[in-house]
Order: sequence, then structure tokens, then C-alpha cells
Amino acid sequence: MSDWTNNNNGGDAAAFGGGSSTPSLKFETVGQTHTGIVTNVTRRDDTKPDGTLNTWPDGKVKDVWVFELDGAAAIWVRGNAITAIRTAQREAGLTNPLGARLELQFYGLGDPKPGKAAAKLFKARMTAPAPVTAAPANW
Repeated sequence: MSDWTNNNNGGDAAAFGGGSSTPSLKFETVGQTHTGIVTNVTRRDDTKPDGTLNTWPDGKVKDVWVFELDGAAAIWVRGNAITAIRTAQREAGLTNPLGARLELQFYGLGDPKPGKAAAKLFKARMTAPAPVTAAPANW
């Protein structure tokens, strides 16, 4: 399976957040779903709301994946949403999500851990892009 290529670490701040004209899609209520055609996937260093890097206990910086849908909106993918999308990609028989239709749903909350909010739980469906047919030679 692809490692979701197109990863320019750090990305383009103008394209994703930070004064961007590309809105970030939020998952605020259980049952909320966002759907669209994946037009770009970018890996970025994950940051906390104060702008500092979000790290694992060993000090390694966490990743966040930014999925641009229909070239018009972006979903910032972390945690179990990554697993849900990778599983959906594998089940769809895809090695790369670009051009595929992604449906990502916030379906519930996990058990809260001490001192932390309950994690959002996601499920995903990915549909392969329609095959492209070549134009007739006399077109």
C-alpha cells in the first residue's frame, strides 16, 4: 500500500490553514460525515493549538495528514481516522487515494483516558475512481 505519496513535510501554509482560502472541514457532532474526491494528500508535522510540535513520548514528532477534497476543502487526519482511511483504501484495492471518493464519518467517542478527552472514532469508505477511457483516434 502507498505511504500516501505527495508528502511535502510542512506543506504549503497557504494551501492548508493559516489564512488559507481552503476551508478545513471539522467533525463536531457524532454522525457527521464529509465526502469528496481526494485531490491531494500532504504529510505535515502535527502541532498543538499553541503552535508547538506535538510529539510522542520518545520525542518523535507526530504526523498529521491533510486530505484535500475536490480541491475545495481539507480534512486534517490524525489518530484512528488514519487507520480508518488506510483500511478503506486497502479494502477498495487502491495503492494510492488520489482520485478516489472518500467518505469519512465521526461515529462515536472512545473511552476517555485519565487527563485526556475521549478520542473521536471514525469509519471510512473509499471508492476507486471511474476508469478513464481514451478519446477515439478520430476525435
